[in-house]
Amino acid sequence: MLRQAMMLLFTVGFFVSTSLSADVVRRCDADFLWQTTGGSIGPIPFGEFTARGNCGSKTVANRCRKRARAAAVQCMRTQWEKRWKHHPRKPNGEINTAYDAGPPEACLNAAKVEGYDLSIDCPTMRITGQHPNRDVICDLDAHPNNIAESVKLASSGDIKSRLEAEVCCLYKLGAHQFSNNEEVHIRLIARTKSSSGNKNCKNNEVLSSNYKINCTEVREQYCR
Repeated sequence: MLRQAMMLLFTVGFFVSTSLSADVVRRCDADFLWQTTGGSIGPIPFGEFTARGNCGSKTVANRCRKRARAAAVQCMRTQWEKRWKHHPRKPNGEINTAYDAGPPEACLNAAKVEGYDLSIDCPTMRITGQHPNRDVICDLDAHPNNIAESVKLASSGDIKSRLEAEVCCLYKLGAHQFSNNEEVHIRLIARTKSSSGNKNCKNNEVLSSNYKINCTEVREQYCR
């Protein structure tokens, strides 16, 4: 009887310890970076989120981090590759009837991605009047209770709109004038990192080395 009880305790202990060790989780932070290809502006981060990785033991915690890093990179890579599916217009300017406002599956919680959301609004008018700088397009200085009007710049899965908005409407509140507003050349980077500085989370991947944006058009059509 004693032997059976000991065997039962051993079995329960084994399964409990196995279950606990299988739940070891580590996370990596991630975001997109944009910079002008000439290097005069940026890199500037946006779209911050977190990815998690599971592994079997604290002794191999870096394996968790590598899996978290891979999940984050896969999310950002997939989002960029499928950018037209999540953009309300087709490359020719026509309405995209298959438009998906949400992020791709690779950026959902089921894919071990947390807090991913590219949606953002642009305050365009204060209740008490305009921004002191007349050149400002998106009045992010306005208090939330002092916003009379705003426009949505991007939905949660629209990287194309969000990137263009970041460059043309949100950088210096849209007041910056590029050397050629109609042809701004941008490098887009997917970055993963660790708040503690762990090197197993660290990675930079160029998603687009020379993306061209017409800020004059973006400002006129989407940010005002």
